[in-house]
Amino acid sequence: MGDICSEMPSYFAKRGITNQEVIQEFLDTSETYSQKARDICVKYQLDVRYGNEECQIVDIFFPKTYTEETSVVVFFHGGYWQEGSPKMCHYVEIPVTESGKICIFVGKTLAPKSSITNIVDQCKNAMMFIATKFPKAKSLTLSGHSSGGHECAMVASLDWQEIDPNMQKYFEEKLKRVVLLCGVFELTHLIDTETGVPLKLTREEAIKNSPIELVEQMAKNCQTFQTDVILLTAENDAPTIRKWNDSYNKALKAQKVDTTFIEVPNFDHFNFITAFHDPNFEYSKVWDRCNSCVVIGRLTVEYVIFQVLCA
Repeated sequence: MGDICSEMPSYFAKRGITNQEVIQEFLDTSETYSQKARDICVKYQLDVRYGNEECQIVDIFFPKTYTEETSVVVFFHGGYWQEGSPKMCHYVEIPVTESGKICIFVGKTLAPKSSITNIVDQCKNAMMFIATKFPKAKSLTLSGHSSGGHECAMVASLDWQEIDPNMQKYFEEKLKRVVLLCGVFELTHLIDTETGVPLKLTREEAIKNSPIELVEQMAKNCQTFQTDVILLTAENDAPTIRKWNDSYNKALKAQKVDTTFIEVPNFDHFNFITAFHDPNFEYSKVWDRCNSCVVIGRLTVEYVIFQVLCA
């Protein structure tokens, strides 16, 4: 079995606590912030089914005022395809709904009940459901954290013209931005690790479901849909995540995709995503596409300061 310490972000948080304490703090903080989000949101719908299985649901949070044309942000939660649920990250809706958008969280049946191929297929089906529920939305942003970043990238990399021409048209009209937070874009390094074993991950399936192997289709989609891609990673994340985020960004850029890649200093895999509970967090406007976006951050290797503020 592979070296678990080299793959798991909790070992690299640099907070002076154990990796188990890092995870427990993340779970506790996520629960607290998510409950706050439900307490303050004016309207939301939980456990809206898009499939037959218990976990195939979406949770939908609405801004104070909205119409059938209100823009939509879809969020895929993390948990290495084995843990987590939409309800653990409801706090992400706070900056989204405060900006006047609808926020949708996608649930799915996880490993070991589901393979990685099946999980991606569930995400595809969830998107088709969302398109039927919000057909007149002005714009669409896809986003996800950790393994949810992987799912988000996979959804954006599918050949939608072949799957469903109506979905192809939906994305052409609406998909403006893909936001990938500490995403996992290469899966072969997880084979035979503690993460890969519950997924029964074979090399063939890992390659098939690695976004970095699907860059050509992703680039074609982004160019057809006129979509930009934002990749945000944390300075104190697992080396493999930082490495493959850098590689994925370079591969997309080589295919002429409009990308922004930022390695955020002084954050780790966990406290970076929970920071999104605060609408004043400098990256909480990342869901918005505007003509001139600046983000303060540190690019991998080079320190470059530039600010993303959406006017």
